[in-house]
Amino acid sequence: MGRIRYYCSVGSLYIKQSLQSTLEYPANLAGWFISNLMQFGIGFAIIRFVIAEFGALQGWGLAELAFLYGLSVLSHGISVILFVPTWYMGNLIVDGEMDLFLLRPLNVLFQFLFLDFNLIGITDLIPGALIFAYGCISLHFVLTWLNVLYIVLAVVGGALIRGGIWLMLGSISFWVKNRASFIVLTMQLYDKTTMYPLSIYPRFLQIFFTVVIPLGWIALYPASGILDKTLPFYIPVSMPVVSMAVGALLFLIACLMFMRGLKRYESAGT
Repeated sequence: MGRIRYYCSVGSLYIKQSLQSTLEYPANLAGWFISNLMQFGIGFAIIRFVIAEFGALQGWGLAELAFLYGLSVLSHGISVILFVPTWYMGNLIVDGEMDLFLLRPLNVLFQFLFLDFNLIGITDLIPGALIFAYGCISLHFVLTWLNVLYIVLAVVGGALIRGGIWLMLGSISFWVKNRASFIVLTMQLYDKTTMYPLSIYPRFLQIFFTVVIPLGWIALYPASGILDKTLPFYIPVSMPVVSMAVGALLFLIACLMFMRGLKRYESAGT
């Protein structure tokens, strides 16, 4: 217990420093808020346009897609807050900056994940909450304690899936010694697979994004479970619970991959 308290205290100091650093530039934070509000507002406007022009997508109307998209944006905001260091992981490895973590008497993965507690991610949560609230109100969705629990599990599970994939992709740099970042690619994949139901895509893509790269579990399947939407398969467990389990398992695998890759770390030597 003493070690857990120690890590909690160190983690809180990391978070405090990150918050102080971010608040040093309030105009930058305001700029991100405006740009993210526009970004996700435009995303929602596109959904409205698609529904207005083509009608419901595989049984998903505007209100249900707002619920789905809002759930996705909320998990995106949480993942941006917690896992931004994975975005520039290749630079840390190639430049030998991981040395600093190895010299400290703390777990390396813990230090890395707490390197940058990104307050800017909160600016993603606000439009996500607004879109999600619109969907809930339009659907007359009742926020019972059980439904709130399911929503929390879905958001946390989605954030862990996003963060786990980022951590895996970043850990590849331990082997290839390359600064290449796949963030833009993953962002595009996240957007395209969480704004609309996977059923609009070919069957092989539905399977791929359910089993191989489980992006469907970020928002679609938990939202389907919460809204009692028909699914092409049956699982005798609530979908948000499965989403949380998938996220936890994927993130655990990502952590193991990071620790395995760390053994191949060669600092900045040539």
